[in-house]
Amino acid sequence: MLTVAVTGPALAGTSTLFRAIAGPAVAGDRAVVALPDPRLAALSALYSPKKTTPVQTCFFEAKAVPAALQEADALCVTIRCFSFTDDEKLDAGATLRGLVQDLLLEDQKRVENRLERLRKQKGNRSPAEEREWQLLEQLLPRLEQEQPVRGFELSADDAKLLRGYRFLTAKPLIIVGNHHERGIDAAQAAQLAAAAQPYGWPVIDLCATIEAEVAALDSEAEKKEFLASYGGADPVRDRLLRTLYDYLEAICFFTVGPDEVRGWSIRRGTNAKCAAGEIHSDLERGFIRAEVAAYDTVIAEKSFEACQKGKKSRQEPAGYIVRDGDIMEIKFNV
Repeated sequence: MLTVAVTGPALAGTSTLFRAIAGPAVAGDRAVVALPDPRLAALSALYSPKKTTPVQTCFFEAKAVPAALQEADALCVTIRCFSFTDDEKLDAGATLRGLVQDLLLEDQKRVENRLERLRKQKGNRSPAEEREWQLLEQLLPRLEQEQPVRGFELSADDAKLLRGYRFLTAKPLIIVGNHHERGIDAAQAAQLAAAAQPYGWPVIDLCATIEAEVAALDSEAEKKEFLASYGGADPVRDRLLRTLYDYLEAICFFTVGPDEVRGWSIRRGTNAKCAAGEIHSDLERGFIRAEVAAYDTVIAEKSFEACQKGKKSRQEPAGYIVRDGDIMEIKFNV
């Protein structure tokens, strides 16, 4: 399950944004939120399973301190785009740049500390530690030049070697510009977008106060009416999830049956064997093949089993690249 830290500077409205995402029924600072996907509902209607499980994401509210943020897979950073007083000189872009500096410095400090320890082991470093040294030596000047770890090209083995660092600037970031109830401040929105642009970070502009009020409403009809009254289309939770999964280049595949219909999220380009591992490690370890049918075909044929009988499903090997909307049945032997 993807874990997202909702964070930001003091007085940015982070707690309000978290309430808008989590809804009023959630107690504490964590909420598990379903990724909206109408395909899952359609598949569930076909099977009437005992259980329907969507792709889920855990959001938690976090103070902007390293220990809290390192736990997350991605960061949702709240930036204030409204002034408290008429004479306050606000610059949302500068606020974001300052926060980025803090993240870069934290990562730089971790690299410097580790290099110092490895330096003392010169002559006694293992092959893995020697490679770690080489990678950190390449990474340090990048951080000193204010370039995030994300984008630093690594092989699969090298990425595994550095995974334990949980670098803050290696994490995907979504920036949320929190505006006044009167509406979006175009100047602040532009400054924020300009500050995020060099890093390729997506920006969502909204009013967290209004979004929290919408989340507290009882019926979906009321929520849609309230959102429409101030020009919104979807709740912030749905917009954040779609933006996050698009940014991560994530796709969904499904498993179906009378017991459970379930959605699974993987990175675009993932092969069938690795996708099977998302379901269970045994399926990846003992992978033989995947039987696959496209979502539209399953809907048209009324079930995955009908696709199998009608020879409208396919037998795919381990290297098959899973497509968005695939329904899969994994054949394995452990």
